[in-house]
Amino acid sequence: MIKKFFFSLLLLIGCVVGLMAQNAATPYSIYGIGKLSGYGLAYHNNMGGLGLSNGSPLVLNNLNPALLPLNNFTTFSAGLYVENSTLNTSDLSESSINGGLIYLAFGFPIKENKWTMSFGLMPYSNVSFNIGSSSTVVNRDQADAGYQYKGSGGINQVFMSNGFEISPKFLSLGIRTGFAFGSVTDETLVDLNEITYTIIEEDTIESSKDFRTSNYYRSSSYSDFLIEGGLHITRKLGKLNVNLGFVYELGANMSTKRDERVEIIDNSSPTSPGVNVKKET
Repeated sequence: MIKKFFFSLLLLIGCVVGLMAQNAATPYSIYGIGKLSGYGLAYHNNMGGLGLSNGSPLVLNNLNPALLPLNNFTTFSAGLYVENSTLNTSDLSESSINGGLIYLAFGFPIKENKWTMSFGLMPYSNVSFNIGSSSTVVNRDQADAGYQYKGSGGINQVFMSNGFEISPKFLSLGIRTGFAFGSVTDETLVDLNEITYTIIEEDTIESSKDFRTSNYYRSSSYSDFLIEGGLHITRKLGKLNVNLGFVYELGANMSTKRDERVEIIDNSSPTSPGVNVKKET
């Protein structure tokens, strides 16, 4: 049993790099630490995220650790996904295809019908966006500002769950602990462009000039421990089987290390120097 545990753990660690590279492109990941991934495995996601109160002996339950005692077999689960998304605005449309490995999970019974353990690796959140826009500069009708927002990265988590049957066919409890880690980079580019007109011998010549470019770059590294408790109650009422499931996750307060850099280049004069400001927090 111990050999199986360490072999599986080494297999999961070997896939960390591959997991960290998998991100689904979405503009909504621009907020906070990105788009949260959730704890559901393929079985639960195919049922719309259900699984807090119903389990299966053949499928690991990663939503409620209290249901793990149902698993009396050694179980390995890997999730692959392919996503084809199309984003539309009033005048633009863009399609993208993303895919890859999304999770690995392994479970085995310590004591049949009484205690089952599982562990694995999966994303906690992901960031992947590239958004562009432009607008007219206030009080300068011939000047435009172009904005580009880019972000990538995400947070992964290694977890271990334990489920215990307290009272046969009535009450079970579970606990899920994990460690979240990862980094997110985001970048904002602003390019100011002005159209000028020059009159030469009654002819008007239009020209365009970039006179200032700025780049804001931020890299953030996150880490924190995650703890979640689970409860499952089952009861037979006449011909009905009633199942109740509850989970509670303690709030995370992630430790963050941030590196920020601002670059400003003034192109209005060929002798104008660039400014580079770097700050670490």
